[in-house]
Amino acid sequence: MGKKTEASSESDLYSKMLEGIARFFLRRQVPFQHFVDLARAAYVRVAREELARTTSKINTSRISILTGISRVDVKNITSGDVDPERRSANLVSRVLNRWEQDKQYRDGSGRVRPLTYDSDNSEFYQLVASISQHLNPGTVLFELKRLELVEERGGKLKLLRAISKDDDSDRWRLQLAGMDMDTLLHAVHDNIEFGNEPRNPHYRTEYDNLVKSQLPEIKQWLKKEVDKFHERVRGYLSARDLDVNPEQEGEGGGRVVVSALGYIERSRKENGGEASGKQAKGTPKVKTRQSVGEKKK
Repeated sequence: MGKKTEASSESDLYSKMLEGIARFFLRRQVPFQHFVDLARAAYVRVAREELARTTSKINTSRISILTGISRVDVKNITSGDVDPERRSANLVSRVLNRWEQDKQYRDGSGRVRPLTYDSDNSEFYQLVASISQHLNPGTVLFELKRLELVEERGGKLKLLRAISKDDDSDRWRLQLAGMDMDTLLHAVHDNIEFGNEPRNPHYRTEYDNLVKSQLPEIKQWLKKEVDKFHERVRGYLSARDLDVNPEQEGEGGGRVVVSALGYIERSRKENGGEASGKQAKGTPKVKTRQSVGEKKK
């Protein structure tokens, strides 16, 4: 009985995790069958990644056994198993992070400076080559322009904004959401599986009876604070990154991801329902500050 209850509880938690994804896809008008097709393909891709951690022998049968997906479906998916959007997003991040953090790309005042970009020996081409010799600088430039992250000015390429800051491209926002979800679940998994070690920071603060007229001001305040926090994080981590500071000793390859998200809930009326009013006087307010970080002592 206990095991059945525990399994049911775990399934309920998984279902709750999926509800947020289902809500997002519904609002984006993605049909359920398309969602299923996307989920099936994601299962196969991730299964290949997980198998690659322990063996070089990856085949259709092993993927099918691990995922429960038929061999026919696995074969159909793997025959065109390329994820250019994910690769593109990661490469764009690395190029822009180097541009923003490396001292050689700053002017005398410490500001990120425009780069020459019109030849193989240009500063931008050298920047891309420092990330990977297999990258085509022209392709990277096209992607940066498409995302409106750079502009050509006075014969040079100017960085308009960092990858972590505002970007009006819906495409990039979806890519970023995908990377954030993957990172979040990695962090949660490690916090559960390796609870005897210092845990990955995972914090949540929520207040649900704020004065609505103050929400725009709160949103601006949060944005400024997050911008300042990420600037400090980038400065701290870049000083310890071998790509930026290669003179350091020690083995490289360590990876750290820090993401930030603030959500200002829109009224039900704005989301297609009835407006929710202020809580009645005497109704207990729910003010929670939950954190899952280091174990409480």
